[in-house]
Amino acid sequence: ELKASDDKSQYCGQVMFETASPTLSSVGSTSSPSREPTMSLSSGPSELPPTTTNPTPTPTASPTATPIGPTGSPTAGTGSTTLQEHIIRDMMPESSKLCVHTPGSTTSSFAFDSSQDESNWWHGYEESKEYGAPWSNHEQYVFAAKMRHVDASTNRTWTMRVGTGGNIYGLIGPMGETVASQKRTHSPWIDDTWQTVGVDPGKFMIHGAGSYQTDKTYDANVGIPLAERPFYAPNLGKYCKDEEGECGFAAWAQIGPVPTSVESPMFNFNRYKDCGNGVIEHTSVVHNNVGSEYSLTRLDAPWGGVRFSNLRDMVFTDAANESEDLFEPQELGNYGIDPVVRQAKDTMGYAIFAEDLPSKRSGSYPIPNGIEYTITGRGCRKLGDFWAYKVVQCQVNPTTIDNSGTRSSLIFRGEPQAMGPLCSTSDSNNCVTSYKFKQFGAGSRPYCRAFGDLTTCQLNLQHINNFVRADGDSNTFKFKADSGESFLVSSVSYWNLNGQFIFTPKDQSTADINSLIAQNEDQAWHFSFIHSPNVGGDVSALNGALHWCSYNKTHKNYWFYFYPDEIDGVSDIGDYIKEKFPPGTKIEVLHHPGKRTEDNTALAHVYGTTFPDTHGLADGWPLLKAGNANDSSKPRNYNVYNIITTAYRNTAGGTHHYRQYFVMDRFSDISDQAKSMVPEVIQDNYNVISGHNGAPVGQVVHLYEIVTESGNFVGASVGDKSCGQLDAIKVCSGSTTPKADSKALLQIVCGNDVYIGPDPYYFGPDDFQGKDTVRPYICKNDAAVRGVWTVLGFFPEGDCNKIEQGYTFDDAVCQM
Repeated sequence: ELKASDDKSQYCGQVMFETASPTLSSVGSTSSPSREPTMSLSSGPSELPPTTTNPTPTPTASPTATPIGPTGSPTAGTGSTTLQEHIIRDMMPESSKLCVHTPGSTTSSFAFDSSQDESNWWHGYEESKEYGAPWSNHEQYVFAAKMRHVDASTNRTWTMRVGTGGNIYGLIGPMGETVASQKRTHSPWIDDTWQTVGVDPGKFMIHGAGSYQTDKTYDANVGIPLAERPFYAPNLGKYCKDEEGECGFAAWAQIGPVPTSVESPMFNFNRYKDCGNGVIEHTSVVHNNVGSEYSLTRLDAPWGGVRFSNLRDMVFTDAANESEDLFEPQELGNYGIDPVVRQAKDTMGYAIFAEDLPSKRSGSYPIPNGIEYTITGRGCRKLGDFWAYKVVQCQVNPTTIDNSGTRSSLIFRGEPQAMGPLCSTSDSNNCVTSYKFKQFGAGSRPYCRAFGDLTTCQLNLQHINNFVRADGDSNTFKFKADSGESFLVSSVSYWNLNGQFIFTPKDQSTADINSLIAQNEDQAWHFSFIHSPNVGGDVSALNGALHWCSYNKTHKNYWFYFYPDEIDGVSDIGDYIKEKFPPGTKIEVLHHPGKRTEDNTALAHVYGTTFPDTHGLADGWPLLKAGNANDSSKPRNYNVYNIITTAYRNTAGGTHHYRQYFVMDRFSDISDQAKSMVPEVIQDNYNVISGHNGAPVGQVVHLYEIVTESGNFVGASVGDKSCGQLDAIKVCSGSTTPKADSKALLQIVCGNDVYIGPDPYYFGPDDFQGKDTVRPYICKNDAAVRGVWTVLGFFPEGDCNKIEQGYTFDDAVCQM
């Protein structure tokens, strides 16, 4: 049995799960439980700006092969039921009586259309190109279905995208996309999604979403490389019934890190039901196949989290005080180092993810002592796109060096300064307010001439008393002669470099400027700032600051680095801030105030509190665990959240189900909605081999062979119905649900070859090195395709051998 004190660890990509810590750290106002499993995360289990519409008061077919079942639009009426729909439905506990669907409010589709414009998925790092980036290229492979609920209140309207593993890989609400933007080096939609993860402690971790792109031991001559196309958990069947507001999925879950010698025995079943009012009922079922040598005694159900840039704040509950505790970004520790951990029984059974609640702090932010910001030199500019967030650096006057930063939400407020005298770098008393120019030589030589893309003009050094300043300024300046003539300078490269003034003209050519100076020979040209209307004011940086002040030893200058928010209509945030904070601007750093409570929308997850009648559940579990994955050099724009439960009966033949809820609503209303669903949360665990009560009875499934001139086919009937074909011959009988003597029976199609049997690895190749490595993502008979798996029910092993080869299952053969 898995115990809270067991010293076990396992890896989920870069996430290490440990079950060794003897005590829970005190979090918020909750008391410390006596035992808890802990996890550590090195950098994770691993845009367009977020939609910030204020809440309103509340009164193409996929290119991958498709399993048997509907392939176009889901049913909109009371049409026939596929074998896979029977299986998925029979595996499920009943839906809550409070989950009442409103007719006409739900639509669904199995036809793929990209969500890139809506969800703004991460394009990938430079090194991600070898894994098929940008990630939008891979969405066609992860997609299984889309559900949408349209509510009278836009606060409760949502769009969900479900992956082939039955996992939620996209969930859009009034705040925008809530699923993490997939800021990963490889394997998009494998870790940072809502999914169920099965764990045999100390041995392995099985992902409901699929496998990483880490097997590079073969090339395209052997099979489709994972770097070219990820291996998402194969879909075994699906259905959607819009009139019921419901979709269901069956899938074969996969080991995350590959290659591996572990054969996955885990089959997942997921049902999503639209309960109206922004409530989604999610029921997950995990089955450990009969014959499995592993024990799936710990489940992360779900493993998931939210997109940090759209849902910044987390709210956890305290049952003892009947309170909701707000965790602002800087208060939410790293998931692997200092997470929030609470026992479900000590909470009120739900957690909330909010857009940007009013800050607990206001006024000036306490930046490190000695640091003052006055923009100078080159001003501000955006760094390259290798950063996971947009980073802007600004050059400042010499100040205290401090390379630390903060995740606190900030406001950078700029106050532009009036231009005073320009002073020599070598003599602060030698200052000037105007220039005079002279020709580059005798005769008709010009005063100014082109210098690449710049302009250089010869200075009259006598007028400026040998003033020297070899730096520049990114401000816009106006040079005006006593006669009234003037020209504009977009930016200064060098005020005085070896007697030359070097700059970028604005709106005039070098020839035009030379002509103006020649016409006003020997006149002084007085210079002044030209500020645009955008100069000064606030720049919001919800993701905080990267470095308070960093010193560049090569150029001997000082810079601060921060993460500005993206702005609608602004294509280059660096240019925008450069204009807003020109040299001479003094910067004040303030706490970000947040949005008004009534202007926040939110997503809630309802996981329940106590489960006195649940089997297989250890004392003190489930656990809630949450933390950020945004502290590393490659922050993932992801706040991690998972519910960890136990399933002691999930040895071979075991099944665990968990009925939970998501809620989309205005923050002011979401707590009441979540509280009302807490009593509806259920979970249980049973084992058909041990004869436990609670296992669903299911229905009998008969498989028939039908031989025709066009081929040999297999059909199915369910329950007391017959095939309805006179020439159909019954071959074997099983069930829609697991039995003690039965394994999952699958059809696998690899190119032109078909297998019907209990071995999901049937078409996988032998290991290249003569070891036990299994690679279900390769079809040994056809390197150009991936397999397509379909579940046909649960049958005694060997009973269906007659149809193992040379037959193809067709749902339309028999009348169900």
